Amino acid sequence: MQPNSIKDQLYYSTVMIQSAQSSGTSFLISKTIGQLGRIYLVSNRHVVENQTECRIRFHKSESINPESKVGDFIHHFSNDEWVNGWKFHKDNEVDLAVFDLTATMATLYEQQQYIFYRCLAVDSIATKEETTQIIAMEKVFFVGYPNAFRDETNNLPIARSGYLATPLYTDFNGKEAFLLDASIFEGSSGSPICIVNENFEIYTDTLGNARVNARCILAGVNSGTITRSRDNQYLDIGYAWKAYKILEIIEQNKM
Repeated sequence: MQPNSIKDQLYYSTVMIQSAQSSGTSFLISKTIGQLGRIYLVSNRHVVENQTECRIRFHKSESINPESKVGDFIHHFSNDEWVNGWKFHKDNEVDLAVFDLTATMATLYEQQQYIFYRCLAVDSIATKEETTQIIAMEKVFFVGYPNAFRDETNNLPIARSGYLATPLYTDFNGKEAFLLDASIFEGSSGSPICIVNENFEIYTDTLGNARVNARCILAGVNSGTITRSRDNQYLDIGYAWKAYKILEIIEQNKM
């Protein structure tokens, strides 16, 4: 079965980052520039910085056109490629990182290693203005690798769901971040947090307008989980940076 629905495709836009030190989640986004396009990996800064012996197990396609999946393969990044590839926000507190994967994919293609993937489009990112139109307590979906757990046979991540615990139209504690009511564990850092409506699901905006068009909005990127101070017990509350900060990294680094 090939991924056709919006939700199906989320499984194939997400990959696990593994290193000698730890593991985490990353996802693919695409950007069209004229007749050309770029593919980026997005994750958290704390997931990718100061890591060595990094690798990603990609799905494999039978050709450069990723229409069918025929297995998988592991790409090992050189330490120089890894360190030089990741770009960060000029505000060091923003726990996001972007890697332009385009050149790496071109090198793999020369070796006839074709990646089967799906991407979240840059256009799916909720801009600062668009966050004001998203209602409070909206349902969200996120895909990743909690506790480095995945479907090993099919090389697939785990999909979870929850709700916005703070509105997207506010900045949590003055930061361009928000909380989600969901069970978050280590390894889910870097997970894309999406609002998905398809199959004529009805939703409303902050003005009370009812809408029925399909949508997939990249609302944010999971960065961590909140724990109780006295015993580090999980509170089932995730902390995420708003997705438009990704665009700022791309612009700041002229990617």
